Amino acid sequence: MTTLSYASALQEIITSPKRIVYGAYGVIAFFIIISLLSFLAIEIKKHHIQHLSFGVALLSLIVISFYAQQTFIYTDVFIK
Repeated sequence: MTTLSYASALQEIITSPKRIVYGAYGVIAFFIIISLLSFLAIEIKKHHIQHLSFGVALLSLIVISFYAQQTFIYTDVFIK
């Protein structure tokens, strides 16, 4: 069974804040992971632990905010 939708795919993405936030978190996390991997691969001799720890902290902040957004902000609405 399929649902009938009169909106285009772009309109559905724009009007769904949950999808926009998930996509934004995904893009940001992707760039952070790529930058951390390139940092580890390119600068083998000189690793600046401070830069690496900032990247890991930023990635963990993204994961925590994604979890908080999923758990606390976009919760199901219960009507009694």
